[in-house]
Amino acid sequence: VTGEKPQETQVHIVSANQNIAISLSGSNNKTEQSGDSTLNVCFVSTDGGYKSVSVDFYTHDKAHLLELAKKSEIYELHTKLIDVGEGLKEITKNELFEEQRQIIHGEIITSHENKVKNFAIVKLLAIVVVAVGQLYLLKKMLDKQGQGWQPVSA
Repeated sequence: VTGEKPQETQVHIVSANQNIAISLSGSNNKTEQSGDSTLNVCFVSTDGGYKSVSVDFYTHDKAHLLELAKKSEIYELHTKLIDVGEGLKEITKNELFEEQRQIIHGEIITSHENKVKNFAIVKLLAIVVVAVGQLYLLKKMLDKQGQGWQPVSA
């Protein structure tokens, strides 16, 4: 048991059929249980502080020891899990990049769309101003000659 005040932590081990009951307290307590039985392990922090409890199970049975995973198998699994973690990091990084890319592209499209709208309005205003200017100049030109518009006689 590690953490705040490990001496104030109690560990109770009770078999499923209630025949075996062991109580331990403190940071380095060990007990040995022989035979086949299902055990319930209960950890109680009497001071309410944070604790970390580790439990080691081992056997003296040679046949059972041979069935346990070898270090090379555990290392291989560990390596694969690290690779999976790295892959997940890469996927997360790519997803964040895509989200940021979509946001930036959306802003660029909106900006260009607004520019096109503004230029279209300016273009329409320029056409109207030129047309009004042409009418004004034409009227002035005809008024200077004092004739005004007259239909052509045949």
